[in-house]
Amino acid sequence: MTAPIPSNSPVRHVIDQLIHKKNPSDLLLAKQLDSIGWDMQDEYLFIKMEYYFISSEFDAPLHHALQLEHLFLESIALKHGGGLYFLLNISRNPALAQYGFLPEFSAFIRESMYKCGLSTPIRGFDNLPYALEQAEFALRYGLAHQDTFWYFRFEDYYLEYMEEQLLEKLPARFVCHPGLFRLMEYDQKNETDLYRTLRIYLQYNDNTSEVARRLHVHRTTLLYRLKKIQEISGIALTDWKTRLHLMMSYLILGAE
Repeated sequence: MTAPIPSNSPVRHVIDQLIHKKNPSDLLLAKQLDSIGWDMQDEYLFIKMEYYFISSEFDAPLHHALQLEHLFLESIALKHGGGLYFLLNISRNPALAQYGFLPEFSAFIRESMYKCGLSTPIRGFDNLPYALEQAEFALRYGLAHQDTFWYFRFEDYYLEYMEEQLLEKLPARFVCHPGLFRLMEYDQKNETDLYRTLRIYLQYNDNTSEVARRLHVHRTTLLYRLKKIQEISGIALTDWKTRLHLMMSYLILGAE
């Protein structure tokens, strides 16, 4: 299409249904998407926009929705609460691909006072609820940790999302590698630095020269520490699953 999606398009209602986890039939979805030149298997990007300026003069988000759809063709903006949901069809507008819309979009949200969470590009219109989950997490996590930014991309927070899911039912003590807690206890009793040594060793992919430089110790001292780490913790550093578990554990417990 070369013009904004018609305001009376039933696709707008379908998007709202999917957001609220109501599942219209695939046949109905395909038919309604076809009416605006879209396809079920197109690639989409979903944005949750939270408005930070309260105006009593007029419905600003509704006005902004119209502006957005004119700025970025092959998109649909829906008012939601005090903000907006914004869906872009990347397949139908190549200018939207690879986050090509971000410079203009960033200027718009700064002027209009929005903070935004962006999903990753998703294949399949019926996967919209998953894109919403990504966008909501990106916005929530971003505001909690980098609130000076105007938008937050889920692809920058993959590991943080995984961390949150890991801790949903079990405390960190029952998720993280037990060997790390043994190292912490040993460090506290003996005033050593084995816990941090292992973190840096994993961070720099076994490059003992670089690890020794970072720790300000001789390479011989580092090799002694690594031997001690394996004795105390029982950690098998040659096993890739163990290394992955350790790195996720450090992320959960805090790098320092």
